[in-house]
Amino acid sequence: MSINGYYTSQGLPVVGVMSVIDVDVANLKRFLSGTFDGQFANGLASTSIDTNGGEGWIMYLSDRRGDFNNNGSYDMTNIFVTNPATDTSLQSGEDINGDGVLLMDYTHESARYSVGEATDYAAFWDHSYFRRSARLINGTTLPGNTNEGFTFASENPVYILGNYNATGVSSGASSSGPTPYSGYTGSNVPASVVGDVITFLSSNWADGESFRYPYSNGPSSDANARYAAQTTVRAAMIAGQSKSWILGTPNQGGSNPCLGGGVHNFMRLLENWSGVSLNYCGSLISLYYSHQATGSRKYGGSVGVTYVAPDRNWVFDATFLNATQVPPGTPYFQYVNMTGFRQTLR
Repeated sequence: MSINGYYTSQGLPVVGVMSVIDVDVANLKRFLSGTFDGQFANGLASTSIDTNGGEGWIMYLSDRRGDFNNNGSYDMTNIFVTNPATDTSLQSGEDINGDGVLLMDYTHESARYSVGEATDYAAFWDHSYFRRSARLINGTTLPGNTNEGFTFASENPVYILGNYNATGVSSGASSSGPTPYSGYTGSNVPASVVGDVITFLSSNWADGESFRYPYSNGPSSDANARYAAQTTVRAAMIAGQSKSWILGTPNQGGSNPCLGGGVHNFMRLLENWSGVSLNYCGSLISLYYSHQATGSRKYGGSVGVTYVAPDRNWVFDATFLNATQVPPGTPYFQYVNMTGFRQTLR
C-alpha cells in the first residue's frame, strides 16, 4: 500500500508499529488491597508499597528497549519531508532538543517509512526500534478512595483503553455547557496520568483490526474505518506536546498552520469518533516537548489520517481545588509576593 508515496507495498511501515506494555489496573487494585498477600515467594505484600504519606500510590514505568544511546529520546525527528530519501535539512519543529541537530538514526532506533513488513508478522514479532509505550487497561475503578489516589507516570507515550476512573456520565453535554464534574458516575479517586504523550482509545479499539486495516482510522467513506464507542475518563493529564505546534514553515497549511492541532489535540486519538462523545473530566497540563512521540498531527478527509474528531464533552474537575483531593505527586508551586522592604545597615 502506498500513501503519498511514503508507505511500502509490504503491508505497513515497521516504525508505525508501537510495542505496548499493558498495565491491568484492576489487578493492580486487587494487589494493593491485599488480595495476593502471602502468595509471593519473596514475601512481597501490599503493605510493602508506600502510600506517600497517605496521598496514595504512584506507579512509574520506563521501557528503553531499542533506545540505542539510552537518552530517552526517539532519534528520528525528520518529520517534514517531501522526499524521505533525500530530505536532510533541519526545519522548524524538528529540533526537539534545541541543539540544532536533525535526528535521523535510521540504523538503530528508527527506519524510513518505505521500510515495511507484512502485517501478521508485525503483529506477533517484536521489532528492534525505539517504539515503546505503556497502556492502562481495565481502569474503570482505580485503587484508592476520596483522599487516597493513584498516579501513573511513564517517560514513554501512554495509552488509556476504555473508561478510566469513571463508568460514564449521568447526562450528556447540553446547550448550557458540558456535563459538570458532579455528573460523572463511578467511584472517583484523585487520579492523574503522566507521559510523553497520552492517547485515548475507546472500548471498541481492537489491536487486531489496527494491524488488519492500519490506514482506516479516518473517514466514513472508508469501508474499514474503525468507529469509537462513547468513553469516559476522569484524571488529570500531564503530557508533552509536539514541537511542531509552533508557527513556522513548513506547516499543515490551510486554516491550521500549527501542526500540533491546538489544545483540542492535546489528548491523542486513533479512531473515527464522528458523532460519539468523549467525556473528559480533569485538568490538561503541558510542561514539556515530547521526546518520543515526535510526529506531526495528521487530520483531514483522506485515507491515512489519524482520527475523526469526537463530540468533546470536557470539563475541569473542581475537586482538584481541594488540596486533600489532588492526585499523589501533584506538583506544587510557591511564590513570594513582595509587599515592601526595609534597608538595615550593620
